[in-house]
This record gives sequence, C-alpha cells and structure tokens, in this order.
Amino acid sequence: MSRCSNCNLYKGCKNSYIEGGSLASNYKHEVMIVQDYPTFFEDRCDESPSGDTKKKLEYFLEKAGIKPSSVYFTSAIKCSVKKAGDVKNKNLDACRPFLLTEIKRIKPKLIITMGKVSHWMLTDHTSVNEFTGHFTDFSFEYEVDKGVSGIGLGEFSCKLLPTYSLSTSLKKWELNTEIIRHFRKAKLFLKDGFINKTDVPKPFVVRTIEDLNKFRKEMLDSEFASTDCETTGFEFFRDEIINVGYANDK
Repeated sequence: MSRCSNCNLYKGCKNSYIEGGSLASNYKHEVMIVQDYPTFFEDRCDESPSGDTKKKLEYFLEKAGIKPSSVYFTSAIKCSVKKAGDVKNKNLDACRPFLLTEIKRIKPKLIITMGKVSHWMLTDHTSVNEFTGHFTDFSFEYEVDKGVSGIGLGEFSCKLLPTYSLSTSLKKWELNTEIIRHFRKAKLFLKDGFINKTDVPKPFVVRTIEDLNKFRKEMLDSEFASTDCETTGFEFFRDEIINVGYANDK
C-alpha cells in the first residue's frame, strides 16, 4: 500500500489509501463513490471498504439496484481520522491531487460523494445537508484553478450527487431511507441518461377504519419508518399531542 506524508494526518494511521478499488472485478466503472476517509477499522485491517462500512454500502447498492461491478470506491482523505472536524484545508489540498488522478483514470459517469469532507473537496462547499440528493455538474476546470493542473488533468466532466456519509448512517438509522432514495436517483440517471425531478410525496391522512387498516399494512411492510409528534408545547411528556406524522420507505 502506497504511503503519503504530505500532511500531518499520516502520523495517526497505519495505511494511506492513495488509491481506492473496485467492489467487484471490472475494468469499466460508471460510478465512483467517494467516502470522507477510511474508518479506524479499515485502516487497521488494510482494506477499504470493510466491516460494517462495506456491509452498509452493499446494502444501499442492493436496494437501489446498482451492480457492485459498476462501482469504484475510494475516499477523499486518504488517511484515517477520528472525525470530520479534524480535517482542515491543508489536508484537502494534500489529498486532492490523488483523488483527481483517480477520477481522471476511472472517468466515471457519476460521482457520489458520501459525506461532508468528500463534497467539500470536490465543490468547496463546507456543508452538505442542503445539497444532498441533488445532481450538480463536476469538471476539472474549477480544480485546475486551484493549483493542481500539474498532474495533467485535461478535460473531463460528469455528474456529481452528494449524500450522507456511511459513518453517519451507522449512527442515525433514519438516514438510511434518504441514502437509498439518493442511490435510486443515481440508478435512474445511469439507466436513462437524464435526471428526473423527484416527485413530492403525497400525504395519506387516516380518517376511517379502512384508512387505518391500510396504514397499518404499509407500516408492517416497511423496513424503515419514522414518527413525528406535534404537541401544544415543548415538553413532550407533559403537553398535549395534537398531531402525529409517520413516514416510511415505501
């Protein structure tokens, strides 16, 4: 495994993942998935993705109908760090040439950034929440202006789709549905070559026993669901509940 010492992060990790790899054997990858950085477990076992990260990623791909053979997996920061807040601009600048070189070599049709850091590195936006699930254009033109033209990027452009990080999905299970929805949008783009606008979900209001039975069946058939209660005040266990909302993955 290649080592890098271009910034201080290499001192706290065992391996530097200069290059990522395939989730399955394939020479042509339509999708490049970029996570923020290798986890501590991935760093120690010398394989990325691995462990819970790999299982979660394969689960998302399966739910979206994306073949692992079409996916190239890598990370924005090549060394393992404890948390995203530890990543600074100097670390992005040190790792960016490696990631851009991978993009040049793979030439993906779509880049999916999973997390704040990977999105930050390729777009210069320090937040990801307001961009998740929305396609944008990515090209080397902007990056050349940032002083990395020496690696001979040439001309290249593709679509970029940001979503939440794999590590966040392990802590906040309610984001799983959102990530799967974003992956399914990626699948539609790969299949049709264009981007459909996301339909606004239609609310279902329970007014009758029949409605309640239908709602119950949908909830039982769902893999993930969330609940939101509106109360007359801010003390949930004391104030009166005036409305209850549910959402599932159907």
